[in-house]
Amino acid sequence: MRLDILGRSSDGTSVNVEVQVDSFKWMTKRLLYYWARRYALKRGETYGKLARTVSIAILNYVLFPELPHDYHHAFAVLHTKHPEVHLSDDLEIHCIELPKFEQQRSDIATLNPLGKWLAYFSKKTPVEDLETIAMQEPMINQAVQAEQHFMQDRELVTAYEMAEKAERDRYAREQFLLDEGRAQGFSQGFSQGISQGISQGISQGISQGISQGRSEVALAMLEGGLPLEQIAKFTGLSAAEIEALRKVQ
Repeated sequence: MRLDILGRSSDGTSVNVEVQVDSFKWMTKRLLYYWARRYALKRGETYGKLARTVSIAILNYVLFPELPHDYHHAFAVLHTKHPEVHLSDDLEIHCIELPKFEQQRSDIATLNPLGKWLAYFSKKTPVEDLETIAMQEPMINQAVQAEQHFMQDRELVTAYEMAEKAERDRYAREQFLLDEGRAQGFSQGFSQGISQGISQGISQGISQGISQGRSEVALAMLEGGLPLEQIAKFTGLSAAEIEALRKVQ
């Protein structure tokens, strides 16, 4: 278990650190949505009150498989032709993929500050390495102590577990509804396809039967020596169609 953190830096920047353990289909949309919720004004406030907002998502799964060697992805609002020009520095979103970091992680002693924080969040970090990191980095040491304090408070743990369960239940409901929708859509589509196919088959059969009947009547009239004009008038076939029948007679 890890704690999600929402805070504000000394320069007024709003910072949110979210640890996402399970793969989430709409993670990129979720990041934008929650960033937008934090980058908001209270009633009566002016645009000048909007503060720079940074979202950091630490993921226990791979979100960008197309970038196998990069585990830290930073996003901002840039000019598409001139990326050095920013529309605004107010938006900043970071995605960090722990599985990639764990594959590339070097010795604890050589890790930079970001690497040490990721080692703290990684479940694969041995306890002795975590203790070493905590001694080296005062902020990580504070985080370890805060986590220990949290785990000892039964009421806080229960509240967190209830919130976590509610989130899992909500996700499960969404998946169930999505799966049900797919199944119903497939069933309806399959039934409609069969129904449409039968209807088309009947329609085509009737049309073919009528056409064949006209041809047989026309052949019989030709054998009876009736004139072409009379056969055309009676069967509805054109003179060319009747001539073609005469040739294959």
